[in-house]
Amino acid sequence: MKKKTFQVIAVAGLIPVGIGTFLWAGPPVANWLTGLAPDGPTSLLRLLGYLLALVALILLWALAILPIRRLSDMPALGDELRQIKSKGLAATIREEQARLEASKKSADPQRRARYHAQFAGLALLLTIIVVPINWALAKDGYLWKFWIILMVVLPILAIYHGIQAIRFRLRIRPDSTP
Repeated sequence: MKKKTFQVIAVAGLIPVGIGTFLWAGPPVANWLTGLAPDGPTSLLRLLGYLLALVALILLWALAILPIRRLSDMPALGDELRQIKSKGLAATIREEQARLEASKKSADPQRRARYHAQFAGLALLLTIIVVPINWALAKDGYLWKFWIILMVVLPILAIYHGIQAIRFRLRIRPDSTP
């Protein structure tokens, strides 16, 4: 299986994790925690319940996705971690930032389209996760202005980067010279 195919499967698997946390697993855990301390900070305990449910579902997702990763062209996780350890985390992050910046400013439309498509996908994924979180918190009377801002900004970023990706993909044309 190609690396990109695995990455799409892995990211797509996070969508039900995010939605399932706040529609299925989060409410019972939040209710259980608030039942343990009825006089405690209810809103905070409910938030903690949703976060615990999210972590549990992410762990289950990770366990489910690891065997599929082995079938892909992805390097082994241990190899990637050893490479990061040998270079150092700060150097690895700087290297990735430089790669992204080079893609952003590249004259190659395919590279620019890929850059924008990555950010459009990330913004869309975060929107799919943030909206249920905000919905669950609002339902429990616990709102953060930060989440409300994210609910507005993330879809705008997804649309912007999606349009840019399409725009650069349209510039990719086969060479028509003889």
